[in-house]
Amino acid sequence: MTDSRIEPILDLMRDGESLRKSCAVFELAPSVFLRWVDADKDLQEQYTHARARMLDAQAEALEDIGDLAASAVTAVEVAGLRLKSDNRKWLLSKLAPKKYGEKLDLNHSGSIKTMTDMTDGDLAAIAASGG
Repeated sequence: MTDSRIEPILDLMRDGESLRKSCAVFELAPSVFLRWVDADKDLQEQYTHARARMLDAQAEALEDIGDLAASAVTAVEVAGLRLKSDNRKWLLSKLAPKKYGEKLDLNHSGSIKTMTDMTDGDLAAIAASGG
C-alpha cells in the first residue's frame, strides 16, 4: 500500500493517539485503514508496533494526568482528571492485559490437610462439630 496517509497515521498512533483520532485528522474512516492493514503483511506489522507504542504512550500520559490533578484548584477538576485516569487505566488493562492488567498471585502458600494426614483425634473433632 502506498497511500501517503499511512505513515502519518501510524506516527500519530505512536505518539498516543487512537486509530480513530489519527484517521480523523486525514478524513479517513478507520475501517478503510484497517482494510489496508488486512491486505498488507508489512503494514500489519507496522500497525501492530504502532498500536503497542500507542498504548505505552497512553500509559506514560497517566503521569501527566496525575501531575495535573495535583495542581488542580477545584474538586471538580480533580474529579474530572480522576475519571480520565481511571478510564485510561481500565482501557489499558483490557487492551493489553498482560502488560497493564492487574497481576494475580495464584501461588498457594498454605498447606492442605487430607483425611489421610489427619489423626483419629482430628477426625473425631470434625465429626463432633458436625463438619
